[in-house]
Amino acid sequence: MTARLGPVLVADDERYARLAVRHALSAVAQLPPIEECSSGEEVVRAIRTLRPSVVFLDISMPDLDGFGVLNRTLQHPVAVVMVTASTNDAVRAYDVDVVDYVVKPFSDARLVAAAHRALRAAALAQLQPLADQAVAEGRHVSLHGTSEQAGWLAVTGHRRTRFVPVPSVSHIRAEGNYAVVVAEGSEHLVRRSLTELQTALAPRFCRIHRSTLVACDWVAHVRRLPSGDGVVVLRNGGELRMSRRYRDALSQLRGV
Repeated sequence: MTARLGPVLVADDERYARLAVRHALSAVAQLPPIEECSSGEEVVRAIRTLRPSVVFLDISMPDLDGFGVLNRTLQHPVAVVMVTASTNDAVRAYDVDVVDYVVKPFSDARLVAAAHRALRAAALAQLQPLADQAVAEGRHVSLHGTSEQAGWLAVTGHRRTRFVPVPSVSHIRAEGNYAVVVAEGSEHLVRRSLTELQTALAPRFCRIHRSTLVACDWVAHVRRLPSGDGVVVLRNGGELRMSRRYRDALSQLRGV
């Protein structure tokens, strides 16, 4: 399955800044059509009507700044690249899940790299329903339109979806009605219960505590405690508490 992307939106109140972005994007193969906006209100209207896949968004614009634009268009998922002269708003930008933060003046290569990252994020976000269904059914899903199959978990942030490869996930812990997926040191919130994920990901994951699933391939060894509980030691050196209630299940799956 391949994604069909909407147009690319270049939003900046300065004409020459828009031209600079356009010039850099000319090096990107198979780029969707480019539309331009010169004010914040214009960007809001364009996002709502054109449904762009990617927006290159300046922060300082007349009538509504870039963050105001994002607040007004939360219901319209889009991959956002901030392109700005400001070096002070990067943390705030990543808090609202922008794909990249490019500081002016930029090189063509820097903007092209951001464009590739944004286009990939936009394509993956379009496949969220497919990934959600596949995970719920415990199947694998191809995200690249090829016969190569790979397991993914869809994790939704403030305004975009990331896809985390299942083999990179070491463990998952419960957070109320949600779950936190821990993958190679990063944490991602999943709007699923731990029980639902346990069913979808079996037998690759095993429950070792009422609030913890562990990836069986990530288990290095188990250390028993005098209480009858245990400590699951991961390949990366991390340690997880194992309740004696779930010890037999882990032993069956891993032979530890």
